[in-house]
Amino acid sequence: MRITAHLCVAACIALPGCAALAPMGTPNCTSSPCVVNVTVRSCKEVRIEPHDVQVPRGGGKFVVEWNISGGGPWTFRDPGITFKGSNDEFEDEGKGSKNYKWKYKNSKPGRHYYNTHLTDGRVNCDFDPSIMN
Repeated sequence: MRITAHLCVAACIALPGCAALAPMGTPNCTSSPCVVNVTVRSCKEVRIEPHDVQVPRGGGKFVVEWNISGGGPWTFRDPGITFKGSNDEFEDEGKGSKNYKWKYKNSKPGRHYYNTHLTDGRVNCDFDPSIMN
């Protein structure tokens, strides 16, 4: 897991303007729903964009929607998106095998870590980006 995180950071350093490195206070999702694209080729080749979702602080509720793009057998496991720690900022908005939606209340400042759980039917993969305001 930590190796994957380091690879993502290294990849973002190489890409100018990468949303994952946006400084705190610079939203990369300014409208609802905020769409997060998940591209999977293998557990070692996963791209979550934006990796860290950042919404305007105090900007009201946001629906965050994760979509697995491209063909292939990759789907969200059940549960596909889980939040670490207190979950009182998020309400389940629905799910499918290739998409997941949560409503973010956006009422408490800070960073909220979550896990993304994927499978191809044989292999399970887990990743840990964040949502912040």
